[in-house]
Amino acid sequence: MNKIKEKVGNNGINLPADVLNIQKKINIAFEKLSIEKIVEDGEITTTRLVKSPTIESIKLFQKKVVGFRNPDGLIEPNGKTMHKLELFTSDKEKDIYDKKECNNFGRGITRSDYITAAAYLGCEVESIMAVDFVESNGCGFFENGMPKILFEAHHFSKHTDGIYDDEHPDISSKKWNRELYKRGEKEYERLIKSYSLCPEAALKSASWGRYQILGSNYKSSGYTSVASFVISMFLSEKNHLNSFCKFIKNNSKLHDSIIEKDWRTFARIYNGPSYEKNKYDVKISEKYEQLVS
Repeated sequence: MNKIKEKVGNNGINLPADVLNIQKKINIAFEKLSIEKIVEDGEITTTRLVKSPTIESIKLFQKKVVGFRNPDGLIEPNGKTMHKLELFTSDKEKDIYDKKECNNFGRGITRSDYITAAAYLGCEVESIMAVDFVESNGCGFFENGMPKILFEAHHFSKHTDGIYDDEHPDISSKKWNRELYKRGEKEYERLIKSYSLCPEAALKSASWGRYQILGSNYKSSGYTSVASFVISMFLSEKNHLNSFCKFIKNNSKLHDSIIEKDWRTFARIYNGPSYEKNKYDVKISEKYEQLVS
């Protein structure tokens, strides 16, 4: 299926060969999204009483995958919708991701999982993938099989009213301090120490998994307790993705920013005050541009 020659859809030229091309691509996309397919007849049929199934399918794709809030139902040969449709129905997206996929323990996220997540959030697949790469370098588990964490001493201090600040300054601090991080698997040493002092506060004070969701955000991530949230982080990266989607969906500003690719706003809310110093917004933007190029 080659590129179309003319515009297809609402107010398009709608050459039969182009329309058939789009219908076939749309059906490939809809199969992945578990949406009912349309008839492949090479025609745009519209009456005063019946809307064109092809135009409506284009609008649905634009809304669920491209991220258009007001889809126009038109595909231009070199337009954004055409680019997304070609990417969505090819293996390019999978090839990009497989370079970083974490399958050491059979816990990787599949391409189908990403497609479903993007449809759920109404954003682009590449947007989720860009955040994925920046937050955990494309893998939610350490080599020892434990989910990636970063223990935050300032959060532990907050959740325990600072009662451990003086005796245990390495795990409890009123202010964020980069020097306290041990990084990698050694972060569990800090978590275990804090857990011995106050279990629930400890679990709430670590960011977990592929998308580094803070334990204190367990409710907005779809869980009834921080313990159930943490258990799910140990089970699979698909759980990481599902938690991420619910967390984003439950924060309107985050949800809007990932749809609109407003990475500065996204990073400010998602990563906190340190986002600018760590250039999270720049890193996500650069990764996104790499994925769509």
